[in-house]
Parts: sequence; structure tokens; C-alpha cells
Amino acid sequence: MGHLIGFYSLLAGMGINILACAWIAFMLWKGQTNGIRRITWLQGLVVILILIPCIVLVLALLRHDFSYMVVADYTDSLLPWAYTLTAFWAGQEGSFLFWTLAVALFGLVWSFSRAGRQTAEKNACSFWLMYTLVQAFFLLIATTVSNAFVQLSPPPAEGNGLNPLLQHPGMVFHPPLLFIGYAGLTVPAALGLGTLFAADDDWLVRVRNWTLLAWIFLTAGIVLGAWWSYMELGWGGYWAWDPVENASLIPWLASSAFVHTAVIGRKGRALGRTNVALAGLSLVLCLLATFVTRSGMLDSLHAFGDHGVGLP
Repeated sequence: MGHLIGFYSLLAGMGINILACAWIAFMLWKGQTNGIRRITWLQGLVVILILIPCIVLVLALLRHDFSYMVVADYTDSLLPWAYTLTAFWAGQEGSFLFWTLAVALFGLVWSFSRAGRQTAEKNACSFWLMYTLVQAFFLLIATTVSNAFVQLSPPPAEGNGLNPLLQHPGMVFHPPLLFIGYAGLTVPAALGLGTLFAADDDWLVRVRNWTLLAWIFLTAGIVLGAWWSYMELGWGGYWAWDPVENASLIPWLASSAFVHTAVIGRKGRALGRTNVALAGLSLVLCLLATFVTRSGMLDSLHAFGDHGVGLP
């Protein structure tokens, strides 16, 4: 029953998100953007509908419900509860669900923030058009190829357990920090790409703190990952230029470049297209980094499991 609640909550969230996206596109087409502030309540509903399956999955992990493929693949009944919870983002399905929740929460917090409230209605409309499109992509993946609620029938008596290399304090902090950083870059990307539909000369001013926040989370995640790599024998020390390590570094470099070019853009109204391109590129590279690490397409010291599931 729980898996049905989780899955259909995600489907409902995707449906509401698509309706919101279509409504925003219609308002932009008609030039009537005075109702855009209502999108905040729809975004809040989407957050709730994504939070429900996250709670369902956490409860399944804590109960060691091995009828869930995710639970059976990454936990066992003897695994300490702290590492049982980290199994949430040990695999592709749970980590993508966590990322989807983080994206939705960042959008909701943005709408209530001072920067969000100060954004003109037309610019807010173009921002939400891009944001709901990105959010729709995440929800589509979370309900199809990365469905965390796939059931095993009959359920196994015991799970496979978590890889011993992942039973480390770094597993508690490193992956979620990276995913929060990735999610935070959605805000500047959506606001920057939204300027393609509605000119906004001050978007860099409003997005500055959000970009720095995402960059800080991303930096902290990479630093903790380097420390973890140093602590684990055979991982090549702090930095071994491993494909998985490099995958998280690439969006960090793009976002670092955006942080600096945005300063020039705010002061001299220069590098307008460059800033939009870097904001969008940072998000695209986050998606690419996750695909590289989770798909198993590259050999890596940080890849685990039969499906080449890698740690970001």
C-alpha cells in the first residue's frame, strides 16, 4: 500500500506541475501575468506531493521492508540505522528522488524570499515557466526510469546490505550536500533562461545570494568527498582525477565562473549572454555529472553494484 501512495503522489505532483507550466505558458502568450503569484500555492502542493513519497521510502528503509527493491539492494536487517537512512541516496532511484525534493523546496523558498517577491510579474512568469519545465523533467525521471517504488515479489528474506566502503560518516553528508548544491543552481538557471522571454536587467542582483548558497553547498560536498576518499584505502587520496570525482568538479567550475562573471555583469551591465549561458550550463553539467556517475558508463573506483551505481 505504501508504495502505491508514494508512486501516485509523485504522479499527482507531476500532473499539477505540468498544469502549472501550461497555465504559465498561456499567461505569457496572452500577456496577462497578474495571477502569477498564485503559483506559490501550486508549488507548495507539489512540494507536499514529493515529500510524501520521501517519507514513505524512509519508513520502508527503517522497517527493513525488503519488498522495495531499493531497500533490498542497499540495506540488511543488521545495518545500523544511520547507514540505513543513508541508503536513501545510495542508489540512483533514491538519490534522484532526494534531488527532486530539493529542487521543489528551492523553488518554494525562492517564491517566499525577498528576491522572489521583488521580481516583476512578467519576469516571475518567465522564471516559473523555466522552473516548472526543469521540475517536470525531474518528476518524469522519478516516476519512470528511476522509480524508487518498484516492488519485489516475493520479497527476499534478507537484503544485500550496504557496500562496506559506503559505511562511513562521509556517506551521511557528502551526497546530500552535492545534491542540494545541484538543486540550488536551478534557481539562477531558471531566472537567467527566463530573461530570454522577458528582459530583466536586475536578475543578477537578485540571484547573487542564491548562487553563492548553491556554490557553498557544492564546495562543501566536494571537500567532504575528498576527505572521505583520503580516509578510504584504495581510493587514491584526496583527489585522484577519477571520472566520478571529475564529474562533480565540472559543474563546480562552471558555477565558479558564473559567480565571477555575475559580478562584472552587475557592475557594468556586461557579459549578459555569457552570464545566461553559464547559469544554464551549470545546471546542465549537474545533470551530466549525475548521469556519468550513476549510469556506470565509465569505470571508476567510486562505482558500486551490478548496475554501475556510482557515488557522486
